Amino acid sequence: MDQLRECRKMGGILLMTEESTRSLQLKLRECCLGRTSTKLASGFARVFNEGLHSVVDFFDEVDEALRLQNEQIYTLGARQALDGGDLRWKVPFAIFRLLKNDGEVKKKLLDLSSRNLVEMTENSCEELTGAEFPRLRFVEMHRNEDAWAELSQCLCEGLLSEGLSFTERQEKLGGIRNLPLKARDRLRSFILDPSLSDEELEAILESLKEYDSNPSLADAALTARGLFAGDILRSALHKRHRVEFGVDRTTWRCEMAIPFRFKDAPSERTEFGHPDLAITLTLRAYVEDGLTKASFARVVQWLKDLPLAHKARQYRLWLHAAASPDDLRTEAVEKAVAKRLKIPRSVEGLTFDDDMINSLWPKLCKNLQVIETLLEQFVFPKETRQFPFKVSASAWDLAFGRLRGFSGTADNRQLLPLGVQQYEDEWLKHTDGRALRSLCDPEMGGPSAVRQVEEKEPLKILEEILSPADTPEVSVLIDCGAFLTGMSNRQVAQAVLGLCARFRAAIYFDDDNQVLVLDRNGKDTPLAKSPLQPAHECFTYLDDKHTRGTDLRFAPAAVGAVTICKKTTKDRLVQSCMRMRSLGLGQKVILFVDTEAGRQLAVEAGQPGQQGVPRSVPSLGLVLAYVTARTAEELKSAIVHWALQGAAFAVRVPFLRHVSSGFGAECRTLAKLCREPEEFQLASYCQSLAARPSAEEIPRRAKESPQRILNSADLSEQEVRQWEESANIIIEDQLSYLHRQQLLCSEDVLATSMDEEQEREREQEKEREREVEIEMEAEVCPPVLQAHKRLLEKQWEWSRALQPGFVASCLGGILGCPRLFPITADELERRGTPLPQLRDLRQMPHVFATDNFLSSVEVVDADCGPLERAHAVRPVDVYALLEACTNQSVILLSGWEAGHVLRETRCLSKQAPQRAAQAEDFPTQLCHVNGGKSMCVCPRGYPKLPGAHHRAVLKLFHGCCDYPRSESPELAKFLGLLEPSCIYSAAGHHGWTERQCRRLWDALRDMKVLGRNGFVKYVPNIEDSKLREAVGTVLEQSEIDYASKMIWFHKLLAEISSGHKNPAGVVPEFIRFRLQGHLFQGSSLEELLDL
Repeated sequence: MDQLRECRKMGGILLMTEESTRSLQLKLRECCLGRTSTKLASGFARVFNEGLHSVVDFFDEVDEALRLQNEQIYTLGARQALDGGDLRWKVPFAIFRLLKNDGEVKKKLLDLSSRNLVEMTENSCEELTGAEFPRLRFVEMHRNEDAWAELSQCLCEGLLSEGLSFTERQEKLGGIRNLPLKARDRLRSFILDPSLSDEELEAILESLKEYDSNPSLADAALTARGLFAGDILRSALHKRHRVEFGVDRTTWRCEMAIPFRFKDAPSERTEFGHPDLAITLTLRAYVEDGLTKASFARVVQWLKDLPLAHKARQYRLWLHAAASPDDLRTEAVEKAVAKRLKIPRSVEGLTFDDDMINSLWPKLCKNLQVIETLLEQFVFPKETRQFPFKVSASAWDLAFGRLRGFSGTADNRQLLPLGVQQYEDEWLKHTDGRALRSLCDPEMGGPSAVRQVEEKEPLKILEEILSPADTPEVSVLIDCGAFLTGMSNRQVAQAVLGLCARFRAAIYFDDDNQVLVLDRNGKDTPLAKSPLQPAHECFTYLDDKHTRGTDLRFAPAAVGAVTICKKTTKDRLVQSCMRMRSLGLGQKVILFVDTEAGRQLAVEAGQPGQQGVPRSVPSLGLVLAYVTARTAEELKSAIVHWALQGAAFAVRVPFLRHVSSGFGAECRTLAKLCREPEEFQLASYCQSLAARPSAEEIPRRAKESPQRILNSADLSEQEVRQWEESANIIIEDQLSYLHRQQLLCSEDVLATSMDEEQEREREQEKEREREVEIEMEAEVCPPVLQAHKRLLEKQWEWSRALQPGFVASCLGGILGCPRLFPITADELERRGTPLPQLRDLRQMPHVFATDNFLSSVEVVDADCGPLERAHAVRPVDVYALLEACTNQSVILLSGWEAGHVLRETRCLSKQAPQRAAQAEDFPTQLCHVNGGKSMCVCPRGYPKLPGAHHRAVLKLFHGCCDYPRSESPELAKFLGLLEPSCIYSAAGHHGWTERQCRRLWDALRDMKVLGRNGFVKYVPNIEDSKLREAVGTVLEQSEIDYASKMIWFHKLLAEISSGHKNPAGVVPEFIRFRLQGHLFQGSSLEELLDL
């Protein structure tokens, strides 16, 4: 509000993204629907009715801002698992195993590949193991064609049959593989036939109960019906991996497959709205990419924690998944696979260390069974949760106010929200036509040449483009069709320099959208600082992400290569060609068409393709007609989303109008009109899934939308009728618009929308108001110097520090060894620290101090008797770390002692190198602090950096507070602190996210289990309802493994409290004692411990 008032006062402009605008609208609706205070909700409403009532919104690239896929949602209610449970992903697992292993299915795929309907390529893995899934994609597999019917029939047969392989025998799929032949025939029709009526479907499900009354049978059948009759499997196998979908392996904001906007460019926010499509695409993405080393390590750690019997069974599954036909001929399949791959043949041979992970990862990273283990144990249980309700904001909400925008694209003007009109100035109307004329008109250098690329590997495609026959040499590659998927932009630049000696450098965009110049020395330089420019002897590569909005100055006679794929539209082609700003004025482009688009062009030209017969090169006119037709198809496919988003908007219009006029008592009631059902039930597959004409299907679904929203809004019958009539009036206007524009045609539309994308706020958390304690600055009095005298330190045999059993010898009183004192309350009090809070301290585990360290100076007080003299404890600058077989002992030394021990080790190294080497095998490390940095001095005298645990301990005793990320968790364990990072480091393999661990930590603080700074105050009983409620913030109690994870977390609390991993309350009190001295007053330790 303050920013808006300032803008209105100064006549300024407030810059916001469209995501922020939609998020503000959603936050208002969430506040009105939630349990937040009326004051907070009215505050958000005031932003709209006071701050934004006279605001005009200006959008750049308005067609992109109003894109239908940019729907943003907030989820409401308790998170819950998908109905059907793990069958929602076990059925796709079984289908992918059939695609890989089943002989009949593989034979059918090879036949389809020979007819150019399916694309199957060899796996790019250098060392094939037999467990890799083939790179498979449907090219021209239409829903109603015989080819898809034959393949789906073959897959369904395999799905309903109990396989002979070890893996298939272990997987029962809810019982659908145990049915008799008669029931199996009916179930096959249930899964494959989309045109069955509701009555026929219900009858088949009822008949199956005669053989198995388990509900999982119906869940498995409905899941399979969605994949086949619902067209999910065919649609998923049609998409291009890493171009249209993939897993974001850069930010890992979501471990599921998400939409990709361009080549290797994942969408920043959107996700696939259909859960079964998202599951199938996720499985396909992982089997094509393989597991990263970190993901593989998670699976190995999970395997390590299993009971021995389950561990052995799981490892056998992994080995059987990698079996080749030769391996299956032997009796011991596991032994044959292990011998071929050179890995352990049984789980007893696994060591579960880093070396083993590095050895197994190349052999098992693409193993289909290992990938299924990761998805089933870690990804799908966490990522596939859904919520009962949602509130959404789409392009319709952005266009509700005063809207102005700019865009050079007019192809989607028919599907803008009602009330938004796109105008063209007279002097700009020629722009679109001029680009096409530059391609066609001979007076402007046209017509542009067209070439067809026959290669499929990215490097070979690049080589073919750079050396076209009878055409000028290409210096700019505009990859609109994403031909070079699989190569990064820098790899493309390196390949170009290796293929063409005529270029001095290559220009490309990096992952941060910076323009870099790669010279022949392998050095990357920002374009603004490089003496080499695109107009010089340089090659420029523009990936499909940068074929729009990029403005580089090329040479006047530069020749660009523009790639065209099957889904290229006219807008994309024109935008790509116009990167050549002087096109038609000296600059030229060559159009390269891939094999898929080439076959489609040949069909449209009346040249059906024959195997081995070369096709003629398509003409420019045919290419332009083709991309124009693709534009029309994309427009038609978006009509369904336009109508459904418009219908949902029509229901919430009364709420938007009410907020614009002010926040009244009816606001919370009207906010219920914004709440939409989010949950996707398997029961939605138990209906006819056949495609219907769009003129019938789109109006039907648009008119059903208000009923579905209002029935879940908890309103009275009168209110439901009132708001339904209001919404129907707006929906009728929307449908009338579609009829006037002739957008409702006779073409078929599926009953469900699978390509719907949603912009979801993942792991949305409600803001918590934290109580902040304001501490008054204490007045520090100057210290009073007391009379004291220095105590003489006692000598001992320094060489004994390098002998085994040094600590035991000291504690046993062996002659020549120093006296060691455990840091206990009694010892500190005897040394002159009569603090009450130290009386109940337990012994600090394996931490000792020498007599010389504890006794440094003696304070002489005239008013005190001889029994009340005190000894000051020196700051810790050095300690000796002795490692034994079972534990580590830390001995605090004085500086004088440390110097003698160091000299002894160096003398030992010179006099008896062999003995010194033995001492180094039993390392006695002198750890010290120098300039705030901790170092270790080994027996031979070579300094090295100690481990994170020892660095943290040394800094703690010394009084430092500079703890990097690696030392902070170690310090927390040593102090008895339970931090969110500690929970996450221990619970990450259980599938808990960082935010969930933070919420759990907050809940434990609210329960007073933890102190303000995270100290464990007490360990509640495992049956404590509050503790179960706190853990329930991370895990719902409906989860199968809730009890085991509850026991695990209770054990973690007990370990931290008991000092099993750290000295619990001893160190904090020891530091409190130190802070009483002037040296440590105001130390950073006070901030560290929050004392």
